[in-house]
Amino acid sequence: MSANGYVDAIVGTEIFVEPQVRLHPSVRTVLVVDDQATLRTILAKMLRSLGAATILEAGGASDAFKLLHEGPVDLLLSDVEMGDTSGMKLLQAVRKTKELAHLPVIMVTGSKSGNHAARALSLGADGFMLKPFDAAQLRVKINEAVAKRQRS
Repeated sequence: MSANGYVDAIVGTEIFVEPQVRLHPSVRTVLVVDDQATLRTILAKMLRSLGAATILEAGGASDAFKLLHEGPVDLLLSDVEMGDTSGMKLLQAVRKTKELAHLPVIMVTGSKSGNHAARALSLGADGFMLKPFDAAQLRVKINEAVAKRQRS
């Protein structure tokens, strides 16, 4: 589905999540990486509704990597296909960096072509989501990713 189709499905919809279905308590700061500002805004709104205290945003992989080194981030949510560097390259860089290797990472894409999920998981992603998705689906995927990281 195109980015506009995703936006059309979300814009104007109130995002409300019951308190008992919040994010894992260890997820306070989330870095959202997507080259489309509208999608970053939508994801940030979803994450806030789920209880994330701080949402950082980056429009590309290089900006994201800088933000990851500036302060603590509890979860990375990154688009697969971006203009400057792919989300897959960002994922690889995170996994190769000692200080970041523990970070739960979820990759997202709107593209149904290719085998993005298998590749992302083989590179060390803790989860993968196909756009569009709602806040409840995002919460489940985040909590699974955090639990997976805590077990390893």
